[in-house]
Amino acid sequence: NVIHQEMMGGLSGASSESSLTSYVLLALVKAQSILNSPSLTTSISKGSSYLLIMSPSKLYTKVLRSYALAVSGGGSAGAMAEAALAWSSEDTTTGVRYWSSASTSAQDTELSGYALMMLCAAGSMSEALQTARYLLSRRTASGGFESTQDTVVALGALATYATAVAGSVDVSVTLSIESVLEKTVQVDSSNLDVLQSTSIAWPFSRVDVSATGEGTVLVIPEVVYNIPELDIQPCYDLQVEWLNLASSTPTVRACMETVSTCDRPSQGMWLMSVGLFTGYSPVISSLLAQKTARRIKRYETQDSQVDFYLDDVSTEGSTCVEFQASREFNVQSLRNASSQVFEYYDPQRRGQASTIYADSGLGDGTDGSDGSDGTDGTDASGVDGTSQGSSLPAAFSLAVWLFASALLLGGLSAQ
Repeated sequence: NVIHQEMMGGLSGASSESSLTSYVLLALVKAQSILNSPSLTTSISKGSSYLLIMSPSKLYTKVLRSYALAVSGGGSAGAMAEAALAWSSEDTTTGVRYWSSASTSAQDTELSGYALMMLCAAGSMSEALQTARYLLSRRTASGGFESTQDTVVALGALATYATAVAGSVDVSVTLSIESVLEKTVQVDSSNLDVLQSTSIAWPFSRVDVSATGEGTVLVIPEVVYNIPELDIQPCYDLQVEWLNLASSTPTVRACMETVSTCDRPSQGMWLMSVGLFTGYSPVISSLLAQKTARRIKRYETQDSQVDFYLDDVSTEGSTCVEFQASREFNVQSLRNASSQVFEYYDPQRRGQASTIYADSGLGDGTDGSDGSDGTDGTDASGVDGTSQGSSLPAAFSLAVWLFASALLLGGLSAQ
């Protein structure tokens, strides 16, 4: 049972079967290196035989299949690498090589990661260096990538490459700013696994890096700067309603719909995170009912939200989930509950919603982008929930006003 649909590469049919077999085969090969079990050897042989008779057409499946066959012994590592290189793209200007599925940049990173591990297994280190450069160019300032899936694969690939080229290292790296010597870094067997960094004061127009010695070292320039926040148009209209608030277990309904100005959603995994008001917790039985009805793949609960994993989203109408929430304790002046939905492989394709709490019901202040102002929220009882102050009972509001007046009068009399 595949918990994360993104592991299938967003594929279906025979392609997904080949992908799943490749994943299982890779896991068995890894386990065999530790357990050395005869039963695993038989399973690996059967898995390799199945992949050998498959002829997938999708690039994702072809690369993954070739890598699995290369490390399992089902096919020649050199032949698998040679075939994979024919599917790659090379940028001679920057000296990088990568595999692109024309789907998302996260999947391109994942594909190139699998290809890098295959090239290392085949001993094609020149092409492996080009691919490693590409993956390094995709890294964020924090060292990760776009999604969990491509980060795990890419980091594993870079670690595989580092192990393959590791050996006797004795390199001196010189950093010059505007032709003036700034710093020299020595990398040898005593510190090859230690990150060494230096900061360069702005302004400058040229940085030169040179190295002498033997071995391979990695130099990563990192530029930090500020840019205006981009106004990204939402790809999904997310509506979150709280119904039957008078009940001890009000119903929470969240519906998402593709925005007409955005292109159709891609296949893969969607994550819908529904925010909860403080003091409320989800009723687990209602969450299990959603899973039993196959409306969701799985769910996770946190202190202030419920995360739903969806592997099927309607391209024509709304896709909804519904569950009950239980009020555990009373909280005054509740803040808005924030919710969001996004595509796992392309987090930029998202939608957001902010739901307003009202004293006689719950208003829905959602507009698909941020909805924080709640200007069109109306609660389940038809009471306007647009006023932020409507969450305070009238008596309590009056008490606050009288208390403020008393402070003001006290201040005047003191003068």
